[in-house]
Amino acid sequence: MAVFAPVMVLGPVIVGSPAAWAGVLVALGAGAVVGGVVVAWVRPQRYLVWVVSGALLLLPLPVLLAFHAPLPLLVVGAFVFGVEQSAHWAGAALVLAVALALLASPDVNSPGR
Repeated sequence: MAVFAPVMVLGPVIVGSPAAWAGVLVALGAGAVVGGVVVAWVRPQRYLVWVVSGALLLLPLPVLLAFHAPLPLLVVGAFVFGVEQSAHWAGAALVLAVALALLASPDVNSPGR
């Protein structure tokens, strides 16, 4: 969230052209779709480590925007950013599901059960 919000706010200002920024957002969406397919297909042993280490994929787009990179590089950076966003949210959903399962499970040692 700390990376996504500034990119979405400052990205259009840095890129300048609405059509160019639309291309960047299309690449981000395509990356999210590819990331969703990858997350559904890959079954790593240590899922949370895989997702957290994937956070490094967030770096290219903000760095490219900071250095005013050409549009083709921004499109590639946005695609990578989208792949990671998809994997990140899948990991967050997994953590939430595990936390809710742990909270909802009855404690066999508690009195009154």
